[in-house]
Amino acid sequence: MQPQRIFFGQPSQRPTKLLNSIAQALATDPHATAAYLGQMYTVGTDPAPVVTIGLAAGPHFHEARARLEPTLLAWTTEADAPVDLVDVNERGTMSDYLRSTIPFWERNPPGLFRRLVRALTKKR
Repeated sequence: MQPQRIFFGQPSQRPTKLLNSIAQALATDPHATAAYLGQMYTVGTDPAPVVTIGLAAGPHFHEARARLEPTLLAWTTEADAPVDLVDVNERGTMSDYLRSTIPFWERNPPGLFRRLVRALTKKR
């Protein structure tokens, strides 16, 4: 059996409509604290890279996921492309990668100084 080759990265075109819809849905979710953007491509399995959203909601991930399902389904239907949702509080390669990026949405965004320090210390 051949080992699977999986690549992580960022979409070449930012799915702005999806991200805005997610941010709007999460604004009313009391448990969600951050959301991250990435993409994953499994060689030989995926026909194209899959947009992946990382969600930080602590032990309430499933509740926050339920709130996002209509948004994700609408985007999947409109874009004719899948989107995955990952719990970034779980340990795993994709969640580790997503946590290494800067969130596209945060409940309480840090001040300018903290954002600059974080941007300089995180890998993009």
